[in-house]
Amino acid sequence: MKIFIKFWVVVCFCLPFAGSLGQITKSGQGYLFRYQYVKGKTYRYAMESKVKNAGMNMNVGLKFKVTVLRVGPKTSKLRYEIDSMTQNGKPIGRSQTAEVEIDRRGNVVGDAATVQQLGNVAYPQEPIAVGKSWSRKVNSNAMGFRMNLTGNYKLTGFRKVGSKEYAVLAVSTQNAGDFTINGKGTMLVDRADGMVYDYSMTMTVGMKTGQQSVQVENVVTIKRQ
Repeated sequence: MKIFIKFWVVVCFCLPFAGSLGQITKSGQGYLFRYQYVKGKTYRYAMESKVKNAGMNMNVGLKFKVTVLRVGPKTSKLRYEIDSMTQNGKPIGRSQTAEVEIDRRGNVVGDAATVQQLGNVAYPQEPIAVGKSWSRKVNSNAMGFRMNLTGNYKLTGFRKVGSKEYAVLAVSTQNAGDFTINGKGTMLVDRADGMVYDYSMTMTVGMKTGQQSVQVENVVTIKRQ
């Protein structure tokens, strides 16, 4: 069970935030996605993962935060912290922390282990018009699991919620490493500060436990607090 929980930390924590941070500004016929941080600011999130198959139902909850430690002309330093983790409402695991050096497009500089842990995917260099897409592949070994991830992102438009405007991204993810993933979902990104406001993805995950193959459905939601 501990291995299975660690597996879901990888699936849930790494995948959703691939390419999810960046200020969005109009540029020609498209929109430029770039990071824009404020030193000392902390962003808090709550994530829920609902896993089910014929013989198992499991809800995993995570609360985590992203703190901006330093802002530079080319790169910034961020700290990612998992504050708490629950399984079916009961506390499990322990807090985890990682610090990263990241440029304005989302490329992690330096520590390869951090890249593996966060599953980070950069924004494209060029502006993206509504209806256009971009993709990024990441190969890593996160927490002992071999991952060959492909993330696809499509800017479908913008949506107003109250007085704020959000970019709407259609997201799909595939993995062909030690386990298979096929997922589709939607992400709302705040145009003002570029941070994720709301995210949901439904994915089918296949993995092997010993000689047995298991396929489960996982619904992941993330909300900014």
